[in-house]
Amino acid sequence: MQLNGRSEGLIPDSGKFLDAWKKGISVAGEHFFRCEDIHSIEKATDKDQLRPNWKAIKEGLRELSPGEAVFLIAMYSYFNAYKGQELFKMSGLDCTPCHVFAHIDLERRVIIAQLGVHYCGW
Repeated sequence: MQLNGRSEGLIPDSGKFLDAWKKGISVAGEHFFRCEDIHSIEKATDKDQLRPNWKAIKEGLRELSPGEAVFLIAMYSYFNAYKGQELFKMSGLDCTPCHVFAHIDLERRVIIAQLGVHYCGW
């Protein structure tokens, strides 16, 4: 079914975004995110409870493989696109969509795609 030129399953949905965000956190590493007012990522009911940790990401990038770094920065970019761009520049990695998808595995591609489809803004 089409709604306003979009497939029904492709309408931004904050619940589906949160589900993809949680998957992304588990793949990228929980230590790169802050669990606000909760004890685990699974208990989060809002994306604001799972904000990226700028300092941990900035310090940890050099220890990640290029694919891991690209994935983590792409995730951060949903939180703050300008700071995400800064992380890409600091890491020396290209941030074009083709580059992002070329350097991550299928699991990470699906997560980034789901985040994009269901992104409702931060």
